[in-house]
Amino acid sequence: CYMEKLKTFTFMGMDGIEKMNSIMESFRTNPPASICGMKVLKLWDVSKGTITDIETGESEKLDLPSSNVLKFEMEKGAWIAIRPSGTEPKIKFYFAVNEADIASSNEKLEICIKEMENLM
Repeated sequence: CYMEKLKTFTFMGMDGIEKMNSIMESFRTNPPASICGMKVLKLWDVSKGTITDIETGESEKLDLPSSNVLKFEMEKGAWIAIRPSGTEPKIKFYFAVNEADIASSNEKLEICIKEMENLM
């Protein structure tokens, strides 16, 4: 059962943009090895135009227009994409999981959301 969910985090105030940039840079330079109990296989860095294999460190070219977007490709077809809003003080996280049934997929989504909150 594939399920997707969007979670938005707002960063108000003068330091909001700095905080969002810091979060993106942290995920970009120190990608987690696993998220929600699933191994991270590849890191898509759309701003650099690369897809990096986390285990080997080898990169391949990503043929997309440059944008401040990161995507973590994980086991079981799961993934998480992160991008700051261009017009609001928000970072958007897009989650996709693949579990045996609806209940398991919903549970995995909630685990992923909480884990990403902790990583920020």
